[in-house]
Amino acid sequence: TKGVHESVDDMLIRLEEFESIVGM
Repeated sequence: TKGVHESVDDMLIRLEEFESIVGM
């Protein structure tokens, strides 16, 4: 479960970075 949680957090962080780049 911990591994899955970390994977989800990493995915959300990547998504935020992607949205930031698209916003620029």
